[in-house]
Amino acid sequence: MGSRFYVQVQKLPEGNFNKVFLMTMDNGREAIAKLPNPNAGRQHFTTASEVATMDYVRSILDISAPKVYAFSSSADKPVGAEYIIMERSQGVELSKHWDELRGPAKFEIVKQLVQLEKSLSSSHFPIWTYNEQDLFYTMGAMPSAWIEALSIELPDNFEQLSPEEQLEAKKLRAAQSLYKLYEIQLIRKCSEIYRALQFRDSLPGQVMGLSGSIFSDGEPVVEGMLMRLEEQWSVHVGSSVLCPLSFSESERDRQREHEALWNRSVVLMDEFLTRVGAYRGYIEQLINPSEGYIILRHSSKMANQSNNIMLCINDIKEAAASKLPKSATEFYNSGSTNQVTVAENTTAYAKYRLRPRVLVDVSQADPSTTVLGQKISFPLCVSPAGLQAMAHPDGELATSRACAKHQIHMGVSSFANHTVEEIRAAGLGVGPIQHAMQIYTMQDRAKQERIIKRAEAAGCTALFLTADSPILGVRYSEHRNDFRSPEGLGFPMLEKTSEMIRSERHEDGFTAFNSSSHSWAQEIPWLRSVTNMQIWIKGVLTAEDVQLAVEYGCDGVVVSNHGGRQLDETPATIDALPECVKAAKGKIRVHIDGGIRSGTDIFKALALGAECCWIGRPMIWGLAYDGESGVDKVLDILYTEFKRWVVRADGPLARL
Repeated sequence: MGSRFYVQVQKLPEGNFNKVFLMTMDNGREAIAKLPNPNAGRQHFTTASEVATMDYVRSILDISAPKVYAFSSSADKPVGAEYIIMERSQGVELSKHWDELRGPAKFEIVKQLVQLEKSLSSSHFPIWTYNEQDLFYTMGAMPSAWIEALSIELPDNFEQLSPEEQLEAKKLRAAQSLYKLYEIQLIRKCSEIYRALQFRDSLPGQVMGLSGSIFSDGEPVVEGMLMRLEEQWSVHVGSSVLCPLSFSESERDRQREHEALWNRSVVLMDEFLTRVGAYRGYIEQLINPSEGYIILRHSSKMANQSNNIMLCINDIKEAAASKLPKSATEFYNSGSTNQVTVAENTTAYAKYRLRPRVLVDVSQADPSTTVLGQKISFPLCVSPAGLQAMAHPDGELATSRACAKHQIHMGVSSFANHTVEEIRAAGLGVGPIQHAMQIYTMQDRAKQERIIKRAEAAGCTALFLTADSPILGVRYSEHRNDFRSPEGLGFPMLEKTSEMIRSERHEDGFTAFNSSSHSWAQEIPWLRSVTNMQIWIKGVLTAEDVQLAVEYGCDGVVVSNHGGRQLDETPATIDALPECVKAAKGKIRVHIDGGIRSGTDIFKALALGAECCWIGRPMIWGLAYDGESGVDKVLDILYTEFKRWVVRADGPLARL
């Protein structure tokens, strides 16, 4: 810098990870000094990686970055801490002039931002840290572009807002338009970054998440495991193979210190979350439009009522993943082989657009309908899903209570962790509710009949025969995790205890009881001979099978691909729905299951001919998030979103 010493040091407002100082030198030049806080990361790696990254983007990628005058990645220098002394970059804070810019100027800045991200993602390194087969990710389509005009509207109560609030509403609408432009540009120019940011289950997203988690959270634990592996190598591997790991005593002492600090931080964080509810529930945001500032403060209301911050199903999915073990999350969320169908079940809904009507009298709009002979609050029911007690101890009991509260029906899985009698009683204790008992085609006909008779005696109205699973789908994550049902969870409807289940893998247990030698001519007449319940076929995707369901006198079909869990590369259920509705010709009921993540999705399915929709994974996520209250929140979100379309469109509701 051409200077001998500094004449002034000014402490600047610090961020979460650094203390920052402005240093003025004897020749008038200025520099920025940064000292990492203890929470910034492991010693050496934090400072050294930041310096290396800035040097790389500046010298290799030709992206402007501050020059580093000096740094130390060790605390044993005279400063007594790691530090970076870097060039003070001159510029103008964009936020101070953003409102003065016109639309084209803002568009240009968005394009420059995407170009910068494209440059950052352009490098391909010759070595790698992670192997693809070690990552659990989802293959699937992502939107390539928005192909029609976006309708970003002002609030319905815009005219009643104050001038300041109207100004903020207009700014928000403009910001939403810019963000959509950013997304489109990002998809076109650097789709890998878009996939990593928006689809955390994709391969780029998993690489980003894994590297960040290990570096910031898991390194002390991983290092400790490696040290214990070295100590016990001969026990696990034998003395004939030389252990490739070697740690000195000083390295072991250092690791023990780090692991103790890490364990303490986990305890502190648990205490913090216990007191305030959740990170996002801890603060509320106050905006003063006239003075242009934002205040973050503690919000006991949000902390104690964390449901309030769950705005959509994806919020609940993320919250559930943070509470479940990795193996449980992957069991619930994963699908067969490459999981193309899992992804497309959800994304296929985005292809369809709804046409809202105007000046229609919606004062008497009623979203209710009748399913299984009983009125429900809106055309949604909860699908049969097994192992719900792995998500929450109350499992199906909590689900049944939440369904009854919202006046909708529920399917009961053969793999339920509670009996059908307990599940029925839990729901009926809240209000009227119908249950459908789900079964597979079973080798043991006597046991199958016992399940059916038991369900009918308990008051179930319908029998759902899952017909799409002659064999179980290959789910890679279950093999990698050697997934087994958690200890203490039995399948009472299948007359299997926890000990019996845990002695075998889930796939092996399914193969042992399921029959693959089934047929229409064999199954439907037999079911008619043993029950008076309605008989529905769950798992149809083609017009041919719907026609057979009509021919054999079934009461209804559920268009479903088992959530993509049994067979990959099948059509998304919303795409298969129209031909199934056409084939039914109004002679049997047609419902749909799979990929529904919003009330808008429900409305689209109704517009394409379904009479009711069923959800599985969203209910599981609600259970994992907050038990009965979590399922209640899921149903509340979907009802509110669906009701919004009920009063905005005119057409599908005529069938309800």
